[in-house]
Amino acid sequence: MLRIPCLLRQVAVRRSFASFSDSQWPPQSRSRPRDGKPSRWGHPRSSGGGRYRDGSRSEKRPSGGTRTNNGEDVPQLAGEGVYGIHSVLQVLESGHRQAHALYVREERILTDGQRPKKKSAADVRTLQRIKELADTQKLDIKSTSKWMLNHITGDKPHQGVVLDAAPIQLQEFVPAEPSVFTESERSPVILVLDEIHDPQNFGAILRSAHFLGCAAVVVSDRNSAPLSPAVSRASVGALEVLVANNKLLNARNLHEMLAVSGDLGWRVVGASSGPNSITSTNLSADARPTILVMGNEHRGLRKNIRQCCEDIVIIPGQSTDEDTRVDSLNVSVASAILLYELLHH
Repeated sequence: MLRIPCLLRQVAVRRSFASFSDSQWPPQSRSRPRDGKPSRWGHPRSSGGGRYRDGSRSEKRPSGGTRTNNGEDVPQLAGEGVYGIHSVLQVLESGHRQAHALYVREERILTDGQRPKKKSAADVRTLQRIKELADTQKLDIKSTSKWMLNHITGDKPHQGVVLDAAPIQLQEFVPAEPSVFTESERSPVILVLDEIHDPQNFGAILRSAHFLGCAAVVVSDRNSAPLSPAVSRASVGALEVLVANNKLLNARNLHEMLAVSGDLGWRVVGASSGPNSITSTNLSADARPTILVMGNEHRGLRKNIRQCCEDIVIIPGQSTDEDTRVDSLNVSVASAILLYELLHH
């Protein structure tokens, strides 16, 4: 009588081993998959971080390529994917960098003139112009899916068109007398960007600079946002126009460039705060050719750059509600205000 429980335990253990022998040992883990281990749903996770096509975005292929969730092979771009209809149009019109191929969603939009949903008449005309330029330049036009364009651009707002184009290479700014930059009766204004990090800010500043008529834009060679497709898209193509007209340049030594420019007759003005600063409304009182320097989004102007500035300018605000803590402007907004004061007042 006392041995019955022991026999029952032995039978239970044997049955449990038998059940595993029919399937697999050790048993599958039902915890969250990590680093290629089996998942709780029975599919191994890709070691490359990609996911399989069942409801996912892409999968890694054995050859090293990538495939979208509808089975398309993602192309290897020869350059970088410029996206957005205005940026693509400006690249093709200016011809300042080599284009390799054009990827479009629903090629019929570009060929039969039909107006698709969510496309304005102006956008359709722009797409038609892109198609004409691509044909003239004998580019390979590839009709593809929205998912493919999403993958190429990293889910950015591509507007159904991506251009494979060579990266931008900037010329170096050489300080010169203001007369070299004079194109009209008004004094020239050069905008200098000291380590702007955010691509959206960078693109918005370039858009304002082009629209308001800057003689040139100079960016610091180091610690600045790269001239990426995101910057081009944020600038609505202004980046491409400025580069094509040699009005977007870089400076390896910003401090030296500003010091030499001051000696050549330029008034160097920095946007910052300080006890002896002037307000933006008084900025245009001095009609001399001006270099306006905008600092980093977080720390503003560097100390050595500030020392090169003849004047420091601030934009006075009207907010008196201390609870809001809104005591400054975004660098792209501030740039537009100061450029307008200098160029149109």
